[in-house]
Amino acid sequence: MSEENNNEAAPTPARYAQYSSDVGLERLVQRLRNKEFLRQFGGFVLMLFFTWTADPQAQWVPYAIAAVVLGALIRAWAAGTVFKNEILATTGPYSMVRHPLYVGNILIFIGFNLLNNEPWAWLITISFLWFFYPPAINYEDGKLEGIFGQPWREWRNRTPALVPARIEFSALRSTWAFGLFAGRNGELLIFLFTMVCLVLALRVGLPF
Repeated sequence: MSEENNNEAAPTPARYAQYSSDVGLERLVQRLRNKEFLRQFGGFVLMLFFTWTADPQAQWVPYAIAAVVLGALIRAWAAGTVFKNEILATTGPYSMVRHPLYVGNILIFIGFNLLNNEPWAWLITISFLWFFYPPAINYEDGKLEGIFGQPWREWRNRTPALVPARIEFSALRSTWAFGLFAGRNGELLIFLFTMVCLVLALRVGLPF
């Protein structure tokens, strides 16, 4: 190889600095996307913001209420069924999708967007879900595979992440415990918070 080619291949200080900057920014963004606290806190902030900016239109209110209540109930069902990181849950909502808590969140966001009635609210929500949910799903899938191994892989092969492909009614029967829902997984506070935001969103157009 000629000296000219060697000089051409060698990175200049400017190119190296640009590469380091790109890699550093990529790592920062990836770390932010994997922060569970940011995802959860951001979800609460969005719900409060959409509550404050709500402008309910009569034709959308029934659909919005249905979406929020259904999403909250799915979350409650899932939280009262799963012993996180201890027992692989494959019945109840986990017989239909691997991440029913996220399905519940998506339905709740859809409901609040219907109450908000603004295109920018949908854009914010889609951006939020795109930023946080794919890496969260990948992380949780990898963690559960590491904990449960082959039983998890078999469950994954027949169970989609978010959109049910089929429903086995016999598998929907599961043991649900209020103590697990309210205490161990702390879902009761989230459920109450969601319902309070829904009630306020239905009335918020007047005082704000």
